[in-house]
Amino acid sequence: MSHSRVLAAYRGLLRAQRKTFRNDGARIADAARFTRNEFLKNKKDISDPAKLEQLVQVAEQASALITHNVVQAVRKPTSSELFELRITPDTELGSNDSIKKARGASVGAVGTGCCGGAAKQAH
Repeated sequence: MSHSRVLAAYRGLLRAQRKTFRNDGARIADAARFTRNEFLKNKKDISDPAKLEQLVQVAEQASALITHNVVQAVRKPTSSELFELRITPDTELGSNDSIKKARGASVGAVGTGCCGGAAKQAH
């Protein structure tokens, strides 16, 4: 494993964070601080090539996850209650069919869904 691949994974994470949280300096700083601390914390494992490969893969996967699956909610300037999602060209916009199917399979009987549906019906 080359040192340049580790640096590329680190830079990729920082780039994904900057892009996702654009114009939110506090979130970018928090994410960068967390990323730096995680890389430094795992520096001791650098002698084990298998562990290093695993950590680089985790960093690359995290970068892809941030880029494709995380969106930023930004408060609308005209309202204190409304937000809009800042979708980037890289954001995956799939259908919710798989989520609906999974929810339907785990719900079981009508009214036993999330938020205490069964308890509300009992009243």
